Amino acid sequence: MGKWQVSKWCGVFAGIGGGAVVMGVLQQYGFACMGQSLTMRLRALLLSSMLRQARCCGPEACIHFHSLERSTFALRLALLLAPACSVVDFCREREMQTSK
Repeated sequence: MGKWQVSKWCGVFAGIGGGAVVMGVLQQYGFACMGQSLTMRLRALLLSSMLRQARCCGPEACIHFHSLERSTFALRLALLLAPACSVVDFCREREMQTSK
């Protein structure tokens, strides 16, 4: 094998290696973008299904969020109300346990 063929095959393998590096970076970027969009989609679907459920704060008052589904206002409202409802539920459960 001559010096020219050795240089040719070294160039071919260096090109394949460089292409693999570039394609690896592009693949990771693509997976990251797809994962981010999938995560956002799953979170939106979960939140919309949670908002469709009736949230009862007592036997006399049930709040239905059907009209707020999939709106930006609903997302912000859920972020504000979720901790408050959790605290109220926790306090009620604790009160019920101590009264028994």
